[in-house]
Amino acid sequence: MCTLRNHIGRLRVLKLSVVILACFAVAPRISAQRSLTLEECLGIARANSIGLRLEEHAARAAELSASELGTTGLPQVKAVGAASYAPESRSFGYDPAISNGGQLAGQAVIQQSVYDGGVRALKSDQIQLEIERLTHERRAVDRDLVYTVSAFFVDALRASEEAAIQAESARQLTEYLELVRQMMRGGNAGQTDVLKTEVQLDNARIALEKASEEGVLAKASLAESMGIPGDTTFVPSGVLEDPEAAAEPTVSVDSAATIDLRMAGLEAQKAVLDVEMAQRERLPAVSFSGDAGVLSSLDNLRLPPGERVTGLGYSIGVLVELPLFTWGSIGLRVEQRQLAAESQRLRLEQLKRRLRTEVNGVRAQMQTARSALRTLKGTLRSAEDAYLLTKSKFAGGGTLSIEVLSAQQLLADTRTARLHSLAEWHTLKARLAQLTAQ
Repeated sequence: MCTLRNHIGRLRVLKLSVVILACFAVAPRISAQRSLTLEECLGIARANSIGLRLEEHAARAAELSASELGTTGLPQVKAVGAASYAPESRSFGYDPAISNGGQLAGQAVIQQSVYDGGVRALKSDQIQLEIERLTHERRAVDRDLVYTVSAFFVDALRASEEAAIQAESARQLTEYLELVRQMMRGGNAGQTDVLKTEVQLDNARIALEKASEEGVLAKASLAESMGIPGDTTFVPSGVLEDPEAAAEPTVSVDSAATIDLRMAGLEAQKAVLDVEMAQRERLPAVSFSGDAGVLSSLDNLRLPPGERVTGLGYSIGVLVELPLFTWGSIGLRVEQRQLAAESQRLRLEQLKRRLRTEVNGVRAQMQTARSALRTLKGTLRSAEDAYLLTKSKFAGGGTLSIEVLSAQQLLADTRTARLHSLAEWHTLKARLAQLTAQ
């Protein structure tokens, strides 16, 4: 039995030596890691964000659409070339006074819209609303990016501090194990006390390994959100500070023009313009046209050169288009767009209700986390005092080893619980900022 214990002890010493050598081996690499604050992480994320670049392209496309619509209000000039042949006979063929056996044309044609029922102006207003909506949408993408990076940054800090808590717990148990062994050699403690301490120390080391693994995964998730997947050669810089004693400012979703509400409002305005454009389809459209160039007929070209008309000339005209009977298609289109506008209005109201519920829920969770932190602050002091007191009593023979181990475990659990509540509060704070961003 003693030989087995000695063998296990030698294995533990060997394992510890390997760990120490590994730490020295990776020390230069760790020292070379760059330290990043939250603002630096956000800067990297914005620079690498595909979503932000997509929004920039969408905004540029909307601006080009506005410029394109503006050009349609200017005179449109185009070149026209045409040739036709019309046979003539007494039994078959077009009236030769009209067809002249066919025509040849080469002309420059100018068309200018004079009145279109105000449709172009409404389309211009729609495009401006879309440009404004895309501006807010880009801010929404940036807002969501800030929340995602902040949440992962908080989680990375939490994992790092949790690993430190577990390392401190392992250090305390290692010191306590030495104390128990010394007391056992003096006859003031039993082998059972040593074994129980060793078991709890092994559990603490396992918890430390798990916390370290969570830290690696948290950094990987943070790197992914920053747009640098696989690059974990950095350490998050900062601490999870305690929340201030003052309550969070009250923000009313109904009165606050949040980004989501503004985008939904702009969509509703665009839907109203759709209705008006459909209604104006009943109005007449007026345009002027003019052409200049060559227009001749085959009969004219068959004449001797001295008798031919030159064919050079111009013409001007006006065109009025007015829908008279469309089988009710315009009315159906108006009704359809009215329903779409009403649906957008209802979606806006639904969004207000959902935002109000989410904001109130997040505030309630933050208050719960804040209350838990206040309670755990006093509990942590009591747990620290209890551990030191029971450890001193055990050294003087006034208590059992199991009480010291329980006090040490309570201290580690309280520290971990406080850390989790603190991380939860900071994550909820980032979520509240996301919901109420304007």
